[in-house]
Amino acid sequence: MASGFPLDSVCDPAAPRIRFSAGLPPVDDAFPFLLAGESMTWKVKIPLLILGCFLAMSGVLFRSFWLSEWGMPTFIVLVWLIMSIAFGWGGNGKPYSLRFGFICGSGIALVFLATGYIHRYAGFALMFALLSLGIKTKFFERRWR
Repeated sequence: MASGFPLDSVCDPAAPRIRFSAGLPPVDDAFPFLLAGESMTWKVKIPLLILGCFLAMSGVLFRSFWLSEWGMPTFIVLVWLIMSIAFGWGGNGKPYSLRFGFICGSGIALVFLATGYIHRYAGFALMFALLSLGIKTKFFERRWR
C-alpha cells in the first residue's frame, strides 16, 4: 500500500518503507480532524475564520472589559464552551460526543484557571498531568480511531 511519498513507489515491495515526512508526524487516522488539514472542508474553514475574526475584533473593541476583573473569568468560560463544542464534534461521519467534549473543554479551562490564578508552572504541570493521564488511559485513542 503506497503512502503517497515519492520514494515508496521506487522501493522494493518487500523492503521496509522509509517515510521522509520533513519532521511531520506520520499519516494516521488517530489525529483529530482539526489538526489534520485534509479533512477540513470549506464548510468548516469559513465559519472558523469568521469566528476568529469576530473574536479578534471583540478583543480590540472591548479591551477595557478584557482587562477588568471580569475579563479573565469570561475568557475562561468562553474557552470552555468553544472547546467543549469543538472537541465533542468528531468530524464528518462520527457521532457527537457530549462527554468527550465536556471532559476536554473542562481540562483546558482548568489549565487556564491554574495558569491565571496560581502560577504558570502550575498550569504547565496540570496540563502535563492531564495529557499523560489521557494518554495512559487511552482516552484520546478511543475517540479518534
